[in-house]
Amino acid sequence: MFERIQTTIKAIKRQLLNDEVIRKLLYNDSNNALNLPTPQNKDVAKYITTYPIYEFEDKEDYTQHGMINIFMTDSEPNDEDNSIAAMIRINVVYNTDKWELIDGDCRPLVIADRIVELIDKKKLSVSNPVEYTNIQELIISKKLVGYALLFNITDGNSELENF
Repeated sequence: MFERIQTTIKAIKRQLLNDEVIRKLLYNDSNNALNLPTPQNKDVAKYITTYPIYEFEDKEDYTQHGMINIFMTDSEPNDEDNSIAAMIRINVVYNTDKWELIDGDCRPLVIADRIVELIDKKKLSVSNPVEYTNIQELIISKKLVGYALLFNITDGNSELENF
């Protein structure tokens, strides 16, 4: 039932890993990250996960400066055409000490904007196109803060729905 949704989530991860801007901003915590060499996909892969993270129990032990999490948060089956509508959530969080880039831009918003640009209204798998719907503030810990991007996707023939 969820196979195509999972395929879409993996396709989103591949899209993000292939983007030089996202790789630079996730891997390099410097405020001039966009001017540094582009890290390889294998070096950035640990920063992009396909499981949810809402809050860390051992916040002090967390050493990554930022991350992106891609996962399904809600779904609604349609028995008439055997389709499923799902809400995909993409968390973009970063250490607040490293938010501001050299040009004054906000690192998590630059990443969020790039994600929307890369996947909104794009067909990334056999499912229908992904559709951006909303952005919300996300606080993981005192230092790890960012945004949750919400996207709708329908696997099958039914129209995209906003949950």
